[in-house]
This record gives sequence, C-alpha cells and structure tokens, in this order.
Amino acid sequence: QKRYESNNNNNQVMENKEYNLKLNYDKLGPYLAGLIEGDGTITVQNSSSMKKSKYRPLIVVVFKLEDLELANYLCNLTKCGKVYKKINRNYVLWTIHDLKGVYTLLNIINGYMRTPKYEAFVRGAEFMNNYINSTTITHNKLKNMDNIKIKPLDTSDIGSNAWLAGMTDADGNFSINLMNGKNRSSRAMPYYCLELRQNYQKNSNNNNINFSYFYIMSAIATYFNVNLYSRERNLNLLVSTNNTYKTYYSYKVMVANTYKNIKVMEYFNKYSLLSSKHLDFLDWSKLVILINNEGQSMKTNGSWELGMNLRKDYNKTRTTFTWSHLKNTYLENK
Repeated sequence: QKRYESNNNNNQVMENKEYNLKLNYDKLGPYLAGLIEGDGTITVQNSSSMKKSKYRPLIVVVFKLEDLELANYLCNLTKCGKVYKKINRNYVLWTIHDLKGVYTLLNIINGYMRTPKYEAFVRGAEFMNNYINSTTITHNKLKNMDNIKIKPLDTSDIGSNAWLAGMTDADGNFSINLMNGKNRSSRAMPYYCLELRQNYQKNSNNNNINFSYFYIMSAIATYFNVNLYSRERNLNLLVSTNNTYKTYYSYKVMVANTYKNIKVMEYFNKYSLLSSKHLDFLDWSKLVILINNEGQSMKTNGSWELGMNLRKDYNKTRTTFTWSHLKNTYLENK
C-alpha cells in the first residue's frame, strides 16, 4: 500500500488511505473535523462490546433539511456512508456505520481535531486498530490496512485551515440586527456569532474535567481580537451520597465591530462555507462592505435599507437556495 505525504503547515502524513486523487485532504480534513465536532458524533462502545458480531462503530452528522444538498455532496465526495432523510423531520442524517467508511473518515480528520470530541475520535481509532490487529478479522477490505497513527490535537493558528468553516457550518451564524434607538441614530448591525455548549457529570471519582471548549473558543476569540463570553450552571443530581452534579458551560464568540468583521470576511472568503449559511454570509458581507465604505445611513440605498431588504430572505426566513458553490469546491483537487 502506498503512502502519501501532504504539504500542509502541520506536516500531517496522509497515511492508511486508498488515496483518492479527487480529494484535497489538506482542506477536507480540517473542514470535516470542524463539522463533526460541531454537529457530529463518534460513537464507540467499550471494549467488552467488541465481541458482539452485530456491533459497529458509528459516525453521524446532522444537517438542517435545507442542507440536504451538502449532506449528499459530502457523502458522494468521500464515498462514505449514506444520507437519511427522516419523514416529517426538519433534519437529515449522514450516517457512516460500515467499518471501511468509519476507518476512512477517521483517517481524513486525524490530526485536525480541536475540541473535547477528540476523546471520542481516539476511542474510535483505537477500536479500529484493535479490530485490524485481531486474529479473527473477517472484513476483507480492512485486512491489508495499517493501524491509524493517532495524532494530537491541532493547535495551529485558527486561520491556517478550514476547521472554522466546518464548525461554523455546524454551529455559527451571521446575523443582521436593526437597532432603532431613541438616544442614538438607527443602525443596521451585522455580526458573526459562534456558541458552543457542553456539560460534565462530575463526582468524587471523576476530576478529569479540564478538557474544555474554553481553550478552542479562546483561540477563536483571540484570532478575531474579541472577548470570549462564558456562562456556567451547576445542577445537583442527588445520586446516592456521591454528591454527583452536572455542570453546564456555554462559550460564545461574537464579532460585531466593522473592522473585525472584515477579518471574518477574509477568513470565509478563503475557506468558504458550504452549507446554506454561505448564502447568508454573502448577503451579510454586502452590508459589512457598505458600512465599511460609507458608514451607517438611513438614506435611500443606505445601510438601514439594505439591512431591511436582506432580512426578508435570510437565515430562518430564507426561501431562496442555490448550490452552485458546491461545484468544484476547495475540498477537491482541481
């Protein structure tokens, strides 16, 4: 089996793949890592479950119903899993449960994970390695595959790859607020927001709660030169005498300053969003550029009028969808 080296800044080695010349692994890896860390799950049972013949590890990514085109695109591009559209549901699922598909995706995102979901990735990779090393392996497509060489968390600069694009397609948003103030002039306020939530269940036997979203969210806030907002709430579960409780955390990055919004634009122009949020970003950018060039204005064709018009077909009110941006994306080699 051939091995291929990538030329990205992290010196990642693209090993263990049946190499697909169509894929740009340096960009696909971080994008998918961000997407999975945002709206995906990697499910792996404990080692005692490996003896169950029907058990398979599982990767699931959730998409809004409006983003069915993106789910199908990624499924076809990677040749992994299937897309399921649930009847009377407002979401679709990209589900990868066959061993070869899970193995392929874990290799693609290896070295690009940045959040606490890295722990689930490690368990998934270790499961696959144990399966590959098993003397009773029966899956013909895995018999000649190498172990996954588990790489550490990606600590490279946020702007160095497409991870934030994947994460934003999952959990970010571009908003336009119309502020009609009494004591100050009315303004159209475009802003970018990313919020991540997590919870820990902690008792006297579990003190390992340092693996937090705080670190990655701090890095994003630093990249855009804004503050990080956080909230914490404890819930006592009253379980026996173990003093067990859950702690809920929320971390939010918000970019509203015009000049800092320009940096947001620069990043997402380089690493485009691929969901329908790309359309919102394009409209949002029109307002950012107008305000940057001409300032706030209530005049005809000014920022207020543009903001009002954009909001008529935007975010949750959007009814116009186009998918030309999924043709020849940066995830593919040209």
